[in-house]
Amino acid sequence: KMVLYGQFVVGPPGSGKTTFCSGMKMFIDAISSSYSNLKSSRKERKCILVNLDFANDLTLTQNLESEDDIVGRYHPDIDVRELISLESAMESMNLGPNGGLIYCMEYLLAHFQWLEDKISALVEDDRNDTIAHYIIFDCPGQVELYTHYNCVMELIQKLSQRFDTRLCCVHLVDSFYCCQPAVFISAVLLTTTIMLKLALPHISVLSKVDLLSSYGPLPFNLDFFTELMDLPPILRYLEGSVPQNDDKEDDDNEEEKGQNRTESLSLFHVKYKKLTEALCEVVNDFGLVSFMPLNIQDKQTMSNVLKAIDDANGFSFAALAMNRTLAQSSNQNLSKTSDLFRIAVRSMESPYSRSLEIQERYCNDH
Repeated sequence: KMVLYGQFVVGPPGSGKTTFCSGMKMFIDAISSSYSNLKSSRKERKCILVNLDFANDLTLTQNLESEDDIVGRYHPDIDVRELISLESAMESMNLGPNGGLIYCMEYLLAHFQWLEDKISALVEDDRNDTIAHYIIFDCPGQVELYTHYNCVMELIQKLSQRFDTRLCCVHLVDSFYCCQPAVFISAVLLTTTIMLKLALPHISVLSKVDLLSSYGPLPFNLDFFTELMDLPPILRYLEGSVPQNDDKEDDDNEEEKGQNRTESLSLFHVKYKKLTEALCEVVNDFGLVSFMPLNIQDKQTMSNVLKAIDDANGFSFAALAMNRTLAQSSNQNLSKTSDLFRIAVRSMESPYSRSLEIQERYCNDH
């Protein structure tokens, strides 16, 4: 079986999955081109982009004026809409959008041979010792596909059985949620759920951090949302909007607001706060979730995310072995032990320092 490394990109609608997939493919292609131009002994990474979103009509849009834009360059190598689209499923089966997406995913499982043949054709055409194939799956955003149904897990199992895929799940969350504490807690819970359900190496990403300054003030520094070392402090901001910097620590008005509430609303708020507090404790107890900040147009954050993904799915170590073989064939002496440890501990920069840099670049106003 052929080993394929890659990314399984998921996230709520509007989190930037299509933009991420298109930008990541462009980034990887640019890296491979630079190695090729330098005649490096590194093995070229050929990226294959697969659209698994049955409702993604961007694949049908031919807007030449937007070719300079990342989304305008979204041209998947394999488009599942050629097999079945959400619109056709809704029309033929008289289904709504949610039911239509579930039907489409089950239809894809029933016709998995179509996807297998498409991937095999692309891989077999470029099968040689100088190319490492790398596949990116752009997945639907419907939450129920991952939390209530097993169709996505079955698809991952089929891919693994046929191609021996080494995938990393990349979960995108819009950084706008950092300004909405209750929604952010829900996003963290969803991330934890999908992580446990899919059972893949997992990298969680805060997308669109370059827009943070336009969203309003953050209740905490960015590292609070990326590291998630202590989530319960966010509870005090559940009642209303996030306060300005001047009055973040001023709780006097909170008591006045509480006195004006009706008894039923106060009772609801008490129960809601207790429930949310318990959920925060669950997230802290698991300790599985942390986020990497990403600006799709920033090479540094893209590089950080790609390095984390390559370490998670094992491509870093596989590439090391492949490059060593190529180098030895070119009579280059490489230290196996030193190269291995250089890959394993190559990033000495702490996540806190990365978050601090992003905070200074994009959140200086707050």
